[in-house]
Amino acid sequence: MNSSFLFSNFDRPAQAAGLLLGALFLSLNALGETGQHPASQLVSGDQPPSSLLSLSDNTTPESGLLRLTALDISGAPATASSLAAPETKPAANSKTSDDSRNPKAITESQVVKMLEDALRTFTRREGEVQIIKLLNFTPIPMPRADAVAEIELISPNSNSRYGSALLILKQNDRQLARRNIRYEWGWKRPVWVARENHPAGLLQPDTFFQENRDILTVSGDPLPPAPLSASLDLIRPMNKGEVLIQSNLKPTIVVARGSPISAEIHSGCLKVGMKAVALENGAIGQVVRIQNPISKKELYGKVINENLVQVTP
Repeated sequence: MNSSFLFSNFDRPAQAAGLLLGALFLSLNALGETGQHPASQLVSGDQPPSSLLSLSDNTTPESGLLRLTALDISGAPATASSLAAPETKPAANSKTSDDSRNPKAITESQVVKMLEDALRTFTRREGEVQIIKLLNFTPIPMPRADAVAEIELISPNSNSRYGSALLILKQNDRQLARRNIRYEWGWKRPVWVARENHPAGLLQPDTFFQENRDILTVSGDPLPPAPLSASLDLIRPMNKGEVLIQSNLKPTIVVARGSPISAEIHSGCLKVGMKAVALENGAIGQVVRIQNPISKKELYGKVINENLVQVTP
């Protein structure tokens, strides 16, 4: 039966189309009697009948099976590449059941916070610390999402603006990775600043006032913010606005070697006084050697003032 016969013997094209579909149905039934699915015949390399124009096997992608469309009717066996199941990719918002397979990276802001906490402990929380910047930092990938990070300062120095630390990644006390971190930091706390020019010699406390400064920019160790003592000497002149540092000061000598002094010995409620001679120079609060001029016995005493030494038992 051919299409010319169909169209020549029927008045309406619809009737001819119906007869053509019927012929196609009979061909499919004949093919089904072989017991094989049309798609399986293609896979096995069997030749489909020439009357079969096209066939589509609409298997669902969720099943992992192949979706075949517009099968080739040329009689050539199907190739392996055409039968390979499509690669499935997880959705962007899908979550794995094991969080350890989805690790994150440690960011710069997280490292800064850990460093500032460690530096506050190092400075005993005196004043205010701040990380100015991290040097050549790149985000640090976490080996596992359940890993924890710790910071250890490496030889911290309160006289340098630059420091280094060791970032350690652990899981259940097992070390996973280490990274060296370089940073620049600042430390502000109260210091003594000269209100005006100050000459060398006996310190004049009223000439200084307290101000918050970044002490890491100061050359030397600033004097602690405790009240200034008048029993100190400046070893060099200071300019207005200059920070008072410890190396600029020395104790004022109030007891000179060879000078006569009074000595007191305390024993419970008993106090005994005697005359003595200083064997070395001493400032207030220092312990010096003294000698009884009669017995020549040497004792040690704490300098109370320029005239008195309290003998230590």
